[in-house]
Amino acid sequence: MGAPARLIDLSVAWSRERAARLTSPIGTDAYMAPEQCLAGTGGTPGPGADMWGVGATLFHALAGYRSFDRGSADQSTNPALRWPQLVDDPYELPVQITDDVAKPVLACLHRDPALRPSPIELAEAFEPMMAALPKPRLSGFKISSR
Repeated sequence: MGAPARLIDLSVAWSRERAARLTSPIGTDAYMAPEQCLAGTGGTPGPGADMWGVGATLFHALAGYRSFDRGSADQSTNPALRWPQLVDDPYELPVQITDDVAKPVLACLHRDPALRPSPIELAEAFEPMMAALPKPRLSGFKISSR
């Protein structure tokens, strides 16, 4: 958020054991994994939910819009009204986002947490792109030779 960039929300950073004991959904609706939305009624949040959140955040940063429609505040018996990610596929990323970027991000948004990449798999997918970026230079910096 803002400049300089800073992390603002780790309010749901729980241990696996504590997350597995959730009896109701907790988190920011647009960034919640399906299993997080269904916590206590069929979902068990774990590391895959974190990867979903990373994917949803990267998607929004790349596209400028969320990966799913905003759900309804309706707390009815149909969870899909509140969390479209339970039934809908994510939007497509803009055409200027290349497949080598889009595919790993979209993989994070797979409904099945077992099919989402691990943190190391995501990092490895982005490694070649990061290596190809120009390296920063220190211009005007001179080391004195005393």
